[in-house]
Amino acid sequence: MSTIKRRIILALVVALTMSVSGCGTNNAAKSVTVKSGTVKSTKTVDGFGVVKATDIKNITVDFPAAVKTINVVEGQKVKNQDSLVTLNLTEFEDQIKSKEMSISSESHDIEEIQNDYLNTSNAPDLQKLLNDLKNAQDLYNQVQSEYAAQQTLFKSGGISKYDLDQSKKTVDAKRNDVEDIKSSIDTLKYEKQQTVDSKKADLAILQSDLAVMKDKLNKSYIKGSDIISNVNHGIVYDIGYVPGDIVSPDKKVLSLLNLDSLIVEANIPEEFIKSVKMSADVDIIPQADKSKTIKGKVIRISDRAVVNNGETDVPVDISFNNSDGFLLPGFNVDVKINQ
Repeated sequence: MSTIKRRIILALVVALTMSVSGCGTNNAAKSVTVKSGTVKSTKTVDGFGVVKATDIKNITVDFPAAVKTINVVEGQKVKNQDSLVTLNLTEFEDQIKSKEMSISSESHDIEEIQNDYLNTSNAPDLQKLLNDLKNAQDLYNQVQSEYAAQQTLFKSGGISKYDLDQSKKTVDAKRNDVEDIKSSIDTLKYEKQQTVDSKKADLAILQSDLAVMKDKLNKSYIKGSDIISNVNHGIVYDIGYVPGDIVSPDKKVLSLLNLDSLIVEANIPEEFIKSVKMSADVDIIPQADKSKTIKGKVIRISDRAVVNNGETDVPVDISFNNSDGFLLPGFNVDVKINQ
C-alpha cells in the first residue's frame, strides 16, 4: 500500500474516532491513540467523584476552660504546630494545684505517723505509754524480788501463808499492769497503722486523679494553653465557639481536616463496575479546571451499591499522589478509570 493511501486511511480512522467520542456520553468510553502508523485502543470507565478526606480530627476539650482567642478562620489552611485557639486554663490549673497540695498534705501526714508511731516513737501519747511501761516494769521487777524473799521467809516460818499469798497477788497485779500497757501500745500502733493504710489508699486515689487531670492536657493538639494543629497540612472548619465561651466536653471546639489524607470517592454505575479493577490507573479531571489531569489509582471498590437519584452506583475510592495542592475537599471531579 502506498504512503499516500496509508495516510488517508489513518486520517479517516482518527476523524471517525473523534466524531464518535465527541457525540457519545457513555461511561464506557474509548480513546484512540495513533502511533507509528498503528491504531491502539484504550478503554476507560468514566464516572463522577468528590474529593474527600479520610482523616478528620474533631478537637474536643474535656476539662474546665474558656475560649480566650480564636486564632484561625473557617476554611483556613494550617500547618503542624500552628496555634488554632488560645484557652483560659485558670480554673483547671487551680484544680491541679489544689490536688497537688492535697497529695503533699496526705504524704506529709503518712510520713509523720510512720516516723512518730511506727519507727522512732516520737509521738507524745506513745512516749507516755512507753514511760508508763518502764515504770510498771520496774515495779513488777521490784515486787518479784520481794515475793522471792517472802517465799524464803515462808519456808523458814517467818511469815504466814496468808502473807505469802498477798505478796503473790501484788506480783500478779503488777504483771497485769505491764501487760495492759503493752496491749495499749500495740492497740495504738495498730490504730495508727490502720490510719496510715487508709491515708495511703486516699493518696493513691488523689495521685490517680491528678494523673488523669494532667493526661487531659497531654494531647498532641494541646500545647500550653493553646490548641494547635497536629497535622502537617490541614484545613480548619466547623469552629464551634467564640471568645468568652465556656468550653463543653459535649461540643467540639473545631474540626481539622488532614489534607494529606485526601482521596476521590467516585460513583460508578453498576453496569460498568465489573470493568473496574483494584490498582487501576485513573485520570482525575477537576471540574474547577478541566485542563488539568491528575493521575491516581483505584484503592477500594465498595462491597455495597448505593442509589443516587434513582440510579444504582458502586462507590470507588481513588488515591492521588500529587495535585499541586489544587484539589480541595469538596471539589467535584470527573474520573476515567483505565481497564
